[in-house]
Formats: sequence, structure tokens, C-alpha cells
Amino acid sequence: MEQVKRCFFVFLLLITTLTYSQTQIPRKGLIKAMATISPAKMFGYNESYFYLHGNLEGYLSDNVSVSGDGYMFLGEQTKSPEGFKFINNLFFGLNYHVIKGNGDFYLGAQPGVCIAQLKPTHQKFLWRILVQVQYFQVL
Repeated sequence: MEQVKRCFFVFLLLITTLTYSQTQIPRKGLIKAMATISPAKMFGYNESYFYLHGNLEGYLSDNVSVSGDGYMFLGEQTKSPEGFKFINNLFFGLNYHVIKGNGDFYLGAQPGVCIAQLKPTHQKFLWRILVQVQYFQVL
């Protein structure tokens, strides 16, 4: 059975490397959406959270897109007395894309709003900085 699993895994790996894709991914009129379950870790505290992350992006031209991201709190892995009771985020903004070969490098601004509630024993102010870079491999 283990050999069948290995062969199936190698088959899937080869199939995904041989698929055809377009040479330029972003283009005017394209609408991209995604949803994931995203883990998060607060480095200063023993807290691990999970979010339902949704993203919607529409390209106004080949180089300019408008995008929105939302993070909905699903729960936490650790039950620490400090940190957040819940935390939800919503971002919306513009991005400028520079396409070089297989890379889609972009610079953008996404201001947002955060709705959160701290646990009663935790009253320290927190800053959040989001940095994001994406690289698409076109085969």
C-alpha cells in the first residue's frame, strides 16, 4: 500500500509540473478570489490563532489592481490567559504590479479596520505590520 501511495504522489507531482499556463498571469479584467484557513503566531506571547482568510482582487489594467482582504477569527490553539478573545480584520486598497518573467512584484497600500477584544488579563497595546510578496511560477 505504501508503494501505491508513493507512486500516486509522484504521478501528481509530475502532472502538476507538466501543466500549461499563460505567460502573463495578471491582465485587465481578471478577477481573482481565494479563501484559506490561515494560522498566526504572536511571537511575544504563547498565542496561536486561526483565521478564515478571504481575498478578492480585480485588475483595472495590466498593472493596477484593487483588492480586499478579510480575516475572520476561528479560534486559538493555545488557551493562554493573555492575548485576544477575538480579532477580525478587513483591508481594502490599490496595488501597482511590475511583471518580470515569472514574477509578479507589486507595491500597494491597503488600509483597514480591526475589530478585536482583549482578554481581561491582557491590556497591552499591540502594533501590526503586514508585508506581502507573491511569486508565481509559470511552467
